[in-house]
Amino acid sequence: MSHDNTLLNAVTNASWILRDQTLHCFALPCSAARQALQEQDESAALRHKAEQKEIDRVSASARRLATWGRVYDNEDLARKAKQMEKQVARLKDEQTELSVGPPWRLVLQGDALPADRLLEMDTLPVSPAPGQPSLFTTGVARLRSGDRVAIMGRNGGGKSSLLRLLWQQMNNASPLPGLRLHPRLHPGYYDQTLAQLPDEASLLEALTPFAPSADTRKRALIAAGFGWARHSQKVSTLSGGERSRLLFVGLSLARYSLLLLDEPTNHLDMEGKAALAQTLRDYPGGVLLVSHDRQLISESCNRFWLIDSAGLTEWHSLEEVYARLQAVAPAPDSRLALQSTPAGADDDEEALLARLIDLEQWLADDMARKPKHQKPSLQAQWQEEIARLLNQLT
Repeated sequence: MSHDNTLLNAVTNASWILRDQTLHCFALPCSAARQALQEQDESAALRHKAEQKEIDRVSASARRLATWGRVYDNEDLARKAKQMEKQVARLKDEQTELSVGPPWRLVLQGDALPADRLLEMDTLPVSPAPGQPSLFTTGVARLRSGDRVAIMGRNGGGKSSLLRLLWQQMNNASPLPGLRLHPRLHPGYYDQTLAQLPDEASLLEALTPFAPSADTRKRALIAAGFGWARHSQKVSTLSGGERSRLLFVGLSLARYSLLLLDEPTNHLDMEGKAALAQTLRDYPGGVLLVSHDRQLISESCNRFWLIDSAGLTEWHSLEEVYARLQAVAPAPDSRLALQSTPAGADDDEEALLARLIDLEQWLADDMARKPKHQKPSLQAQWQEEIARLLNQLT
């Protein structure tokens, strides 16, 4: 069970999709199963429309017969009208059911500032916390409205620290010398720890910084599945998924010119991830995104910053960024895995499988590009390594 579409495509050959309290079973991997379910939904919608047309026709005929029966005092017409009303009831009972869909769909509203930059960094030191040694120092990096930047790098490299530092400085009257901000910048922040929402605040109170109108907050909570009875509930009582949804509700109420998103998919299902990717693609402001979700990055980002030993550098190809990350830390050799202890073998096998998933995704992404943008040499390297890993894992 996983919300990672790439992982499921790589390791499964059947899918069970639980929706509307019904289990839908497909002898297909994840993406193909979701496509098949969508096609079923489209067919069901067409049937439902045709059935509704017949229901409307019979209902109209029943009403006319009933009217004529009363006007002309004709029992036969009245009896036929009642028969047709029973037919309408039967047709409604047998009518194709449609999926109710998700109770709430994430949509982020933003503003584009007409300027050549929202922010600019120039030799900005980034540390995990004030007073601690810096993890790296940025070079010159700029962000404009419409830029959707994926900040990438290895775990512990400083991706989240950079977002946290930027957020702190954006709320500081005197930002650090290495950071220049647009004077009308209005930033929004999704913190992966979800600490922005005070534990002791009620759900309604927690949204006050995002929307001052109580009525607006109430309507937003109800639309997101938080009923009236829960509006006074404490934030501390929410599950991680509910707390994440509450923060997204808040972000959707405001209009930001820049979004800082730190691992926003941690508590999202596949439909939520797809909605996030779509709303980011349409977002008019700027976006800085830290995420391990390859599909979200590839579908929503148009610029890529890499944090590594060289500091922060910009790359124009997502595949090259992944290749660079893998070159810095190559996958373990399977011969060592076979000679290790049972627990170690499991760990190494998981690493090999993760590497295999990465390679297959990069290969698929590159082959989906226009021929003139593909990289045959990288494709050949990936195919060779995929074959080697498959041989090691079987």
